[in-house]
Amino acid sequence: MKPTRGVVTKQVLLSIFLSLLIIWGIGTNCLAVETLVIEGTGDSQDLLRILAKAYEKNHRDAHIEIPDSIGTTGGVKITSEGKCVMGRTARKLRDKEKAYNLNYKEFAYSPVVFIANLYDKKPDNLSTEQIIDIFSGKITSWEELGGQRQPIYVVNRQEDDSARNVLEQNMAGFKDIKKLAGKTVYTTPKTIDILNRYKNTIGYGPYSMTVNSGLTVLKVDGLYPSIKDVQSGTYKFMAPFGLVWKGELTGLAKDFVDFLFTKEAQTIMIKNGTVPVKMQ
Repeated sequence: MKPTRGVVTKQVLLSIFLSLLIIWGIGTNCLAVETLVIEGTGDSQDLLRILAKAYEKNHRDAHIEIPDSIGTTGGVKITSEGKCVMGRTARKLRDKEKAYNLNYKEFAYSPVVFIANLYDKKPDNLSTEQIIDIFSGKITSWEELGGQRQPIYVVNRQEDDSARNVLEQNMAGFKDIKKLAGKTVYTTPKTIDILNRYKNTIGYGPYSMTVNSGLTVLKVDGLYPSIKDVQSGTYKFMAPFGLVWKGELTGLAKDFVDFLFTKEAQTIMIKNGTVPVKMQ
């Protein structure tokens, strides 16, 4: 029995419709997506991942990748070698790095803070002298500082770490410690991970990495890293978050840098424990 003309017509239309769906699907999947990889410090790693997601919401043809930390020095080096378009830093360029002829732009300041994992959140304030004594190994129990009778486990950073540099340059006596106590850790994410996992530990790092961590951010000489005190310079321990690149920025890289100076991006920065360089 031959199919009626109406049935044939429906089959043809259905076939055409399905073909169009397939073609449309292939076309959609093949849309060019521009990718920007920003390598470097772990200090701004989490913040830039949040900012990247916010940017991508309104730019579906863009993908911004923030790989795990290779440090500021590593980010500067591979950017200078042309292995990535942009690097992320948590300090200004050193004199020897300026020879790479990289462009450098700061977008935020992150207070460097002392962080502890304590049973009862005490103590919540340390003097400069107490900090020096902890990190030099003279004070070894939280009881000496008004806390519980528990040993202090110190987490330190390596010599070229950005946060350590800030403390050595701005905290009297920190640079003069001949032998630092405790364990040396080589990335900021690892430092925060250790502090989260082990009680009675103390370390330091960018305030932006402590947001929602549950760790105790300690006052230093009674000062807390509020936006007001950071902007006024009253709180002196600050690391600049910056980006480096070669030549002139174009395309996605330029657009993302411009985005960092919008009100939307800078509101995100404040919410995540950093102070924007300048609000537009």
